[in-house]
Amino acid sequence: MLLKKVITLYGQDQTKMPNDPGSDMIRAQLIHENIAVEEMQSYRRGVLEALSECRPYYLDHNAAALVNSFTDDMTDTDYIRDNKLPADVVWVEYDAVALSYARERTGIGQADKDADLMGHRGVLIDNRDRDVMRIQVLRSDSSGKIIDPIASLAVSKDSKGLPMLDEVKLELTDHMREFYASVPDFSAQQYREFVIDDRDAMNGSMMMAFGMFALMNSKSQDINFGESEIFSRGEQKTARKFGKSHITGAPKSHITVNLTDMGKSYVAQLEEDASDRKRVAAGHAPKVRHTVREHERRYKSGKVITVKAHERGSAPDMRPTRVTASEPDESPSP
Repeated sequence: MLLKKVITLYGQDQTKMPNDPGSDMIRAQLIHENIAVEEMQSYRRGVLEALSECRPYYLDHNAAALVNSFTDDMTDTDYIRDNKLPADVVWVEYDAVALSYARERTGIGQADKDADLMGHRGVLIDNRDRDVMRIQVLRSDSSGKIIDPIASLAVSKDSKGLPMLDEVKLELTDHMREFYASVPDFSAQQYREFVIDDRDAMNGSMMMAFGMFALMNSKSQDINFGESEIFSRGEQKTARKFGKSHITGAPKSHITVNLTDMGKSYVAQLEEDASDRKRVAAGHAPKVRHTVREHERRYKSGKVITVKAHERGSAPDMRPTRVTASEPDESPSP
C-alpha cells in the first residue's frame, strides 16, 4: 500500500544518505548536491503530520472503475462543495495501472500509453485550515518507488468555510523544483511541461477522490467497506521499541472500498456495453431480432432436414439504467 510506503520513507532519518539510494532517488540526489534538503524535510514532515490525523481509504480496482464511470458527469458540477468529507484530513488511494485498463474495458476511455509504468496514487486532502483546502497527490512508479508531488492545489473557501472550485491556486513544491533544476540537460521548458502534466493528473485524481465521497454520501448500495491494519502488530511493537513515532502515530487501519454484487453487475454491464460498441464499430453489428419460419434445408449429400421456427438476432437491451447520485445533506457512512 502506498500509504504505508510514504509513512515509512518520510519517517526515516533524512539527515543521512539512505542505505539504498535507489529507494529514495529524490532524497539521495538533494543530499548529494546539498540543495533544498531543509525544504524537503519540512515538506515531508508536513505530510507525515497530516497523515497522522487522516482517515485513509483504499479503492479496490473494481470500485475505482465504478467511480471513474461517472467522474465525467462531475465536470459541470461544483463537486467539491456538494460532497462532504468523512474527516478533516482524508487519504484516498487507488491503483492507477488497474484503473487505466479498466477505463478501456468500460469504454470510458483508452488505456494510457504508459499505463504499465504507473503505480499507485494517493490523494491527500487537508481541510483543517479555515481559509484553504489543500490537495496533493503522492504517487509511486511501476517499481513502487515514491515520487514527491511537483505541486499541490490550494482551494480557497468562502465566508461559510466552503471550498470554491473556481478559486484554485497551484503551489509548486520547492524541493522538487530544485531537484529538477539539478538534473543534467533538463530544461526549464521541460519542467513547465512536467508541471502542467502533473496539474492535469492531479485534477483527475482529485475527481476520483470526490467521486468516492459522492458514492458514500448517496448511501450507495453498490459499495461496501472493510477495514485492514496498515502496520502489523509486530511492526508496531518494533516501532515502539525504537521510538519510531511516524509509525506509532500513524493511523492504525485503512478502509477498503469494494463493490457489492449490485456494483459488480453494473461494472460488468459497462464492460459488456463497451464490447458491443467495439463490435458495431468494427462492422460486426448484431442482427435485429426476428422470427425465422419453419423450412427445409438440403445438403450436398442429399440429406434433407426440417428447421423448426425460431428467433434469430440480438434481443433488445432491457437492462435498467441506474444512476448514483449524492445527497449533500447526509454525511459519509464510515
